[in-house]
Amino acid sequence: MKDSLGKYGLVAAFTLLLGACANTPAPQGARTPGSESFRQHAVVEVPRFKIAEKSSSHATSEARHSVQLASHFARWKGTPYRFGGNSRSGIDCSGFVYVTFRDVLGITTPRTTAQLVKAGKRINEKQLSPGDLVFFNTGGRQRHVGIYIGDGKFMHASTSRGVVSSRLDSPYWARAYRESRRFLANRH
Repeated sequence: MKDSLGKYGLVAAFTLLLGACANTPAPQGARTPGSESFRQHAVVEVPRFKIAEKSSSHATSEARHSVQLASHFARWKGTPYRFGGNSRSGIDCSGFVYVTFRDVLGITTPRTTAQLVKAGKRINEKQLSPGDLVFFNTGGRQRHVGIYIGDGKFMHASTSRGVVSSRLDSPYWARAYRESRRFLANRH
């Protein structure tokens, strides 16, 4: 009996304590539910996100191309430049485009830079997506081509450094940039 009374006493004390807390008035100016102050400050600011203009299937396709291109680049990085080459023992810029599109994207492109610059759909530099081609005038009648990989970068076979990635906004490439072309379908 003493045990049951002890349990009831504990429950009663706990109930009184909770009741006392509930009846304690809120401090002056406190924001309590129902008060004007609470309603004014209960508004939650939701950050604004820029809504992508691309469809989700386009974004998914673009992400897939980015991953595929990055993986391909990792395998070819450092391959030496060789005019007319199209293997890991040596490759030129248009050969790198040809091999990349064939092996990664399943697309057959023209083999030379002169042919590539006349093919595909011409696009504005601001519209670049991974997989688009970027063309440069590197001196005289010489042209150079690379594949845009995102974040202002493109991969290409450099005559001096082999297969590398470079920034479009670097002084040399920004000055030499001429145009961009798109070969991949389902792009805007």
